[in-house]
Amino acid sequence: RERRVYGVPDLIVEILSPGNREYDLNVKLRAYADAGVPEIVIIDPTARTLALYNLIAVGSYAEPHLYGEADTVTFARLPGIALRVGLLFEGAPDTEA
Repeated sequence: RERRVYGVPDLIVEILSPGNREYDLNVKLRAYADAGVPEIVIIDPTARTLALYNLIAVGSYAEPHLYGEADTVTFARLPGIALRVGLLFEGAPDTEA
């Protein structure tokens, strides 16, 4: 309404880049916890991983579940979706040196 979102989203997805890595992992993650966002996904294209954070109480996430390319992740807030993590990186340049 009025070009704004009201309420807390069920799930937020962040994609890390060299320029926003620390900000996303510290400032934004803390802000999402304080706001009570139930699930946060952080995708690391360099490591080709997905970290899933679940809220245990407003202001606090449990340790993340880390998924690699061969893993499939499901979401409590989106129960009909199962995602093979490797599909996120399909066609992306190789990050290994």
